[in-house]
Amino acid sequence: MTWFSTHNHSYFSNFRLRDSVNMPEKIIDEAIKKNLSGLVLSDHETLAGTLKFYEYYEKLKKENKLPDGFKIGIGNEIYLVDKEVKEMMDNNMKVKFNHFLLLAKNQKGFEFLKKQTSKAWENSRVFRGMERTPTYKDELEEMMKD
Repeated sequence: MTWFSTHNHSYFSNFRLRDSVNMPEKIIDEAIKKNLSGLVLSDHETLAGTLKFYEYYEKLKKENKLPDGFKIGIGNEIYLVDKEVKEMMDNNMKVKFNHFLLLAKNQKGFEFLKKQTSKAWENSRVFRGMERTPTYKDELEEMMKD
């Protein structure tokens, strides 16, 4: 079994910060070239690249250009924080924004990611010169109950 990469960013991660120049299609090409068994597109708090990523995968599949068993997945790199961080930001205190990867297991998981990222953007605010999109732990727990 070869390596399956779960932490991959495309240029769609650049909404808030310069992070990547990778095109979703080229990420797949590179994974195939490196003989990976698959990969996940997990941009920073966005699912905007998933359509290009998925459509390119389907195109290669239709043209029989995928290695046997090659799979893709969709994820989201989030900034998971406690609710207290909101008050800390209000008081301009130092805050650590922890990164976590959420990976969709199936369509239901993808629907969850869409809700989660929308909520994170609702929470967005500029803090110390940078736009932040926090996912609060209690809100994530509440979403997971649905």
